[in-house]
Amino acid sequence: MKNPSIAEFFSDPSVKIEAKGALAAILATDESILQRPKTHIANFVKQSSVIGRTRAWDAVTVLVERGFVSTPKQNNFAVLKGKPGFVYLIGPNAEKEIKIGATTDLKRRLREIQREHGDCCRLIASAPVASMGDTEEYFFNWFRSKNNHGEWYLLSPRDISICKRILAAQAHKSKGAAS
Repeated sequence: MKNPSIAEFFSDPSVKIEAKGALAAILATDESILQRPKTHIANFVKQSSVIGRTRAWDAVTVLVERGFVSTPKQNNFAVLKGKPGFVYLIGPNAEKEIKIGATTDLKRRLREIQREHGDCCRLIASAPVASMGDTEEYFFNWFRSKNNHGEWYLLSPRDISICKRILAAQAHKSKGAAS
């Protein structure tokens, strides 16, 4: 990781104003935010300024490139492997970004995402699974080429239909294992 200079960063004319604003908001609030995953930092930036999610994500990417963010690995599938829970798809509809995720409390997670990204997000598909890590990792690998950022994917209606069939099969397998 580079050893960044805050003064150089703010005086560099090639750095967009959004990235400067993002760092200023973080430094004014809590520097420990820089240790969180990129999606958390981008959500903080979006909530603390008037820029939208895409521009917030771009600003955080600049902070990462300049060495201000030491972001941990985004997804730790090993922690979730073998743990039962739910895998879900949440988003506004099939023509927008879809979040693929795993949780043990689906209602709570949906509320959190709606609070972060707006009430237009809705549960598109979900299923109980025997191993959240294995199922989530499978989807992330399957749709790697459609990844927009973090756990957000640009999925077509056909992709979502495939996900629903896979989740239905996982739910069936999960029920069979519980019997």
